[in-house]
Amino acid sequence: MRICLFLILIIASVCTPLWAQHGGYEKPIRVGVFSFEPINFIDPQGGVQGLYPDLLRSMVEEEEWSIEFVPGTWAQGLERLQTNEIDLVTTIAHTPERAIVMDFNREAVVSIWGQVFLRPGSKIKKILDLEGLKVAITERDISGQNFIKTIAGLGVNCEIVRYPRHDDVFIALKNKEVDAGVTPNHFGLRHSSEYGVVPSSIQFSPFSIFFATKKGHFAPLLKHIDEHLSAWKADKNSFYYQRLNYWMGGKDFEKEIIPLWILVCLGLVALTAVVLFFASMAFKVQVRKATAERRSRERDYRRLVQSVNNIILRVDVQGKIQFINRYGLEFFGFDRNEIIGKSVLETIVPEQESNGRDIQQVVKEILCDPEDFETIENENICKDGQRVYIQWRNQPEYDDEGNIVGVFSVGADISERKRAEAELRAKEEKFRTLFEHVTDYALVLQLTGDELMIADLSESACRFHGYRRDELVGEPLRLIDPLHGAADESRRESLRAGETLKFEVMRRRKDGSTFPVEAVVRQIEVDGEFYFFSIERDLTEHEKTEKEKGELEKSLQQKYKMEAIGTLAGGIAHDFNNILAIILGNTQMLKRKLSKEDGNGVKLERILTAANRGAHLVDQVLAFSRRQEQSLQPLLLTDLVVDTFELLRASIPRTVNLETKVAPGCDELKVRADATQIQQVLLNLCNNAVFAMQEKGTINNRA
Repeated sequence: MRICLFLILIIASVCTPLWAQHGGYEKPIRVGVFSFEPINFIDPQGGVQGLYPDLLRSMVEEEEWSIEFVPGTWAQGLERLQTNEIDLVTTIAHTPERAIVMDFNREAVVSIWGQVFLRPGSKIKKILDLEGLKVAITERDISGQNFIKTIAGLGVNCEIVRYPRHDDVFIALKNKEVDAGVTPNHFGLRHSSEYGVVPSSIQFSPFSIFFATKKGHFAPLLKHIDEHLSAWKADKNSFYYQRLNYWMGGKDFEKEIIPLWILVCLGLVALTAVVLFFASMAFKVQVRKATAERRSRERDYRRLVQSVNNIILRVDVQGKIQFINRYGLEFFGFDRNEIIGKSVLETIVPEQESNGRDIQQVVKEILCDPEDFETIENENICKDGQRVYIQWRNQPEYDDEGNIVGVFSVGADISERKRAEAELRAKEEKFRTLFEHVTDYALVLQLTGDELMIADLSESACRFHGYRRDELVGEPLRLIDPLHGAADESRRESLRAGETLKFEVMRRRKDGSTFPVEAVVRQIEVDGEFYFFSIERDLTEHEKTEKEKGELEKSLQQKYKMEAIGTLAGGIAHDFNNILAIILGNTQMLKRKLSKEDGNGVKLERILTAANRGAHLVDQVLAFSRRQEQSLQPLLLTDLVVDTFELLRASIPRTVNLETKVAPGCDELKVRADATQIQQVLLNLCNNAVFAMQEKGTINNRA
């Protein structure tokens, strides 16, 4: 017992100068923690456990600090740091945005990466399969933010749903509120089985996590933390590696925690005994073991680096290549002696990209601040001059003092993907140009349930219907189809059978007015989905033209009819005139033979009067039917109108009455005109009136 007390006093006396050198903090250091097993979490008894709390407790014992853990959510921890409610946050990744308001220690505690988790049986195999799905992330978590950046770079559109804790992400995934969930890999792999979810092969954006304080506050604290971490990492048997293997090794953590001071005392006693009895032997054994382990790790590392199908590159701050793996050499076509020690700007980086971007300037910016370029895609050049696209993931390398000494990069060839994307954009642009400049307008319809929905349409279709594009896309067709539903099912069956249909339908504008269209519709397949593609033509002007054409045809038919009637009347009139000539001649001869006292003379006079009237009518018919040059002569207009109506009386139905009224003083009205043309006009007007009245009514003529 005396020996133990003596050793404790000796250790205390040795450590006293260290405490004096670093200095203590009068108030407890308030540390924000959140539930993120096994990094840090709250156990069922309310105690704070995990890798970070263990490291801080050990530092406290060595530095005479006192700490106070403040539990909360991740977002609360960031807010409390800025409002001075806490002094230090744990488990935080370095980003340029955070560096504006926070100071970070330089020695990373551990590296983690983001991973996507799914429900068992999910068909999601790659990150592109997440298109259009709901994905849960933790609010303000770096893994969630990296996921958003990753899908944005790949052009994948997801509905992001944010939750306050990682546990809530797995609960939402288990309850089918979302299709996938994103958490850091260590948390997810440790707890996925508890929630009935499984890890996917989708991993992204590895990053390191640090301690952080508010900008300009507690800088010495971060320096002390870095000193401890650097010292611990230099010793493979240190407290740091012991707790790292314990918490991150996948083993079940302790259900009961032994008080730390007892463990320290027991450790000191055991260490003293080993030093007293086996110091020399243990030192030699550990040196041999450490050397063997280091060589084994180096062999494994080199074997891994040389066997991966990615470019692994390490450059210094001047851009000179310090290392490139075998795959990288074969990919770029260089020998090792042609590239090692040379600048990337002289070997694998062109002066400018094909699109004109100054890529050499970009490389210089990466070397100055690699943390701002964690992931970047750029054009590179091979030895034979071939241009290739590489996606680089960059990690800065630091020396013991925290200064950047180089950049470690992992590159993947994405040339085929870039070419495919360029071809796809060109095809889409060509299709869109054709689609928007079609003479008529186009609709793309998709059957959803029993409802036809407008999946896309040309700008000309928007103009025809009076809507904006966003007011129609995604809306049902019945919005612009007033007769929606009529004959639709039979048409769909014909379209599914591969037929192209042509039919007329009505369309409705935004103002409620309708117009007829001629639609030519066929079924098309795009990415395994079927659509109805309809080219439609406005028939409003066409129907108007057809109507005018019909009216013109009727008018021409009526004209030809009248001409035929005139020709026929002319022929009949000649024959009738011959008959009247015989009647007139014989009647006049009989009249001469009769004496004045004979009563038959009156009857013969009546016959002569009737025959003369008939001859007068025949003359009118002949004048009407005669084709002759225009002859303008002075005419009594009233007599001409009356004679024309008498001629007309014989050619119209008896159901139509003819009334002629001559205004006082118009009997002697003369005009200089062509009698035949005036008669033609009057006859056409009266015949049109008879047709309009449907052969019933009265025609009033006021002269």
